[in-house]
Amino acid sequence: MPDYVRWILAVGILLLLLAIFVITFVLYKKTPVPKGCEEFEKPSERKCHGCNQTECHFNLYYNDPVEKAKEEFQQEEKEQLQNDQKGEN
Repeated sequence: MPDYVRWILAVGILLLLLAIFVITFVLYKKTPVPKGCEEFEKPSERKCHGCNQTECHFNLYYNDPVEKAKEEFQQEEKEQLQNDQKGEN
């Protein structure tokens, strides 16, 4: 089999997989929420803070990586500031 046929076949397979992904994603987004599950569509801060399961993947308010990084950075800044103040005294 010539090399150019292999390249065409490889690109064709990749394009087919990409098309399948795009089509299924669009169909997924257009699928309506089942009856009785409307309240579960979007988590709310009130619901998530009332729950003790902070490891839950639905709990966006406890598990947001950006928020965790901000909290860790702020904690490190506070510790650094306290260490600097102790060093001055």
